[in-house]
Amino acid sequence: MIKTAFVIDFPDFSHFAAVLALSLLLFPSFVLAMTAGAWWFRSASELFYRRVAYLIVAAAALVSLPAFDGIIR
Repeated sequence: MIKTAFVIDFPDFSHFAAVLALSLLLFPSFVLAMTAGAWWFRSASELFYRRVAYLIVAAAALVSLPAFDGIIR
């Protein structure tokens, strides 16, 4: 059998079932968070939106630095 990038092989089906159950469990909170975020930014200026986006990117960059591995993990 030729395996391509589109073939998903789950040797342990219980792992797949656990991931599926967790994703279904978290899906409502994801939709709620996306809706709240869209509502919060509906009247925000472009400058405010850009500043918040830059803040999120900067925080992600800082957290991903190897210097914080011992603190975060």
